[in-house]
Amino acid sequence: NGVISRYPIVDAGEWDDLRAPDREFTWAVVDVPGPRELFVVSVHLLSSSAGNRNAQAIDLVSLLQVNVPSDLSIVVAGDLNTDGRFESCMSTLSS
Repeated sequence: NGVISRYPIVDAGEWDDLRAPDREFTWAVVDVPGPRELFVVSVHLLSSSAGNRNAQAIDLVSLLQVNVPSDLSIVVAGDLNTDGRFESCMSTLSS
């Protein structure tokens, strides 16, 4: 996973995905035009089941709540491996 941007990346790192030991949640803070920076997370959720994807989403939301200042906009993107927009991980991530 990775984050690339035409705008400057001012900070970046990764968090362990505890449910997929060979993957991480890769993140970056991007200095986009306007008054707020953008916090971007690149994910590759498991394809094994909707329950596993939702568990990963719950973990990610917890990481975001603890680590991302409330004044940043957040984008979560990547391979969600979902069967549709109404899968439980989608509502978990939109929280």
